[in-house]
Amino acid sequence: MKTIATKNALPLVALATSHVAMTTASAASKILIIGDSNGEYSCGTEDYPGTNHLQSQCKGSTVVNNGVSGSTAWQWRTGGDLSAAEAFEKAGAGVTHVWLTVGGNDFQTPSEGGGG
Repeated sequence: MKTIATKNALPLVALATSHVAMTTASAASKILIIGDSNGEYSCGTEDYPGTNHLQSQCKGSTVVNNGVSGSTAWQWRTGGDLSAAEAFEKAGAGVTHVWLTVGGNDFQTPSEGGGG
């Protein structure tokens, strides 16, 4: 796991694989998930019910899942058809951590804008 500094000074976690070591988030943390199905299906969604394991491991935190199955990094870029800014707006104030998962679909469909 690698932490990358972002423009808004929020910790942005880049995951090299879909295997994530869970760590306990501090009380009152708010975790925003954006990216592809590795994020969307990690916590269960309206369309894909499941156990929110991230929420259970990060006791006292709130997890907001705005992942989109099948999405690519190209779509999440500035000017793409998915908007990280809109995901932050939907999540509301107080986001302390971001889980970004992209790359799997870019690898599978490199013709869609620079992936692979």
